[in-house]
Amino acid sequence: MKRVILVRHAKSVSYGYDQDYDRTLSGRGEEDAQTISLKLQKMNIQPDLIIASPAVRTTQTATIYANTLGYPKKNILFEKKLYSGKTSENFLAMLQELENEKKTVMVSGTTQQYITICTT
Repeated sequence: MKRVILVRHAKSVSYGYDQDYDRTLSGRGEEDAQTISLKLQKMNIQPDLIIASPAVRTTQTATIYANTLGYPKKNILFEKKLYSGKTSENFLAMLQELENEKKTVMVSGTTQQYITICTT
């Protein structure tokens, strides 16, 4: 059985971007992501895999978590459909297709992505 940790991107800027995809984390968001990832580290959470939306703010969030938790940044799996939308069936299928050795999986996305997954 896999443990799935859903991570919403940290606080992002609300202005100064042309496309939603390109939004970056705010200073507060960077600090919050660091704080929460340190709490996970203290709980001895060690992801076997980090999957993230390729949107800038989720990439930044996943990278902060990876750095804190000792996960190689180059091994973050970027899933385009996490940004554009996955159904709950697609999301579960993605998790079921992972190797059995991947026991703890962290998925970083946006609130909208998780609402889509949970309501379809």
